[in-house]
Amino acid sequence: MRAIPAAALAPEAVGFHRVSGRIERVGESREAWWLTLDGLTLRVRKSDWAYFAASAPERWRGRPLTVRGWIYRVDDRARMDLRHPASIDWEDASHE
Repeated sequence: MRAIPAAALAPEAVGFHRVSGRIERVGESREAWWLTLDGLTLRVRKSDWAYFAASAPERWRGRPLTVRGWIYRVDDRARMDLRHPASIDWEDASHE
């Protein structure tokens, strides 16, 4: 399955996808880390963070990657949950 650039996702896109792009923003809430990938919001729950080793999400900003998972909609905005680092393919050699 070929990756779709996040900026090219159809407004109604849902279901399983591979999506590529660059992390534009990193935010934190009480329960999750939130990453914005060219308009697609990625969520990593803090309860899943142990799978991501010693990685620091703030250092992910600006990095190109491809993610795979299920796109769903909340308030008509596309989201994808990342539960494990195996769902991320870093496109640069400096991944953590």
